Amino acid sequence: MNSQEVESYYSESHGSSFDNESFQEVKGKKCYICGKSSLFQLKKICKFCNRVICSEHSQKHRKMPGYEIPQRICTACEEKIVIKEIKEEIDKEIERLGKEIMQGKLLKESLKLETASKDQSIEELLISIEKEEKTLKGLEEELSKKLKDEAENGEKIRTDTEFLRKCLDERIENERVLVVECNGKENQLQILISEEEELRNANLELGNQINESYEMLKESVLKEELVKTLCQRCLAHIEA
Repeated sequence: MNSQEVESYYSESHGSSFDNESFQEVKGKKCYICGKSSLFQLKKICKFCNRVICSEHSQKHRKMPGYEIPQRICTACEEKIVIKEIKEEIDKEIERLGKEIMQGKLLKESLKLETASKDQSIEELLISIEKEEKTLKGLEEELSKKLKDEAENGEKIRTDTEFLRKCLDERIENERVLVVECNGKENQLQILISEEEELRNANLELGNQINESYEMLKESVLKEELVKTLCQRCLAHIEA
């Protein structure tokens, strides 16, 4: 079969879409992928690399800028594009993960600062509790010493004193438990604040009891002497 017969064969097989110019581009050229060269095997042009390819390596089409319909692409170009797309997806995923890691680091630093702030608040709260504890203990000692000298209401006063001591011991024990629980546990901060509120209420209750004791003693003890034994906080509460 001569060149004219080959050209006639391709024209009849593929119609007007295969013109003389196209035939001149592919005739006698081998597929650059597999190296096959046959006059009976239709060769095509890859639109992406403009190289000759056989039918076996030109089965896919892909959208190409400047063309409305997908254009023929060889398996080699297709593989390169797919690899590029996969790499772009991987790069996007790496970038996303990098942002998430950075956000995680920022969140960790924020939590670390928040924890330090809470630890400082707990320390300040414990110092305040310790001061109040010393104040109450001093008040209890002064009140106990004065009540021991009273004969008329001694039994009632001793009972009240024991009750106050018991309340104080329970409070000290509760504070010790709170200190242990608060050590290294951020989520216990709200519990400690709640306990502090209860302790403040207990202080008010103790003040009320001291006021009642004062009313009972004011008939037999000079008010000036009892006032000297009380701290400014308790004195202000009684006078109110």
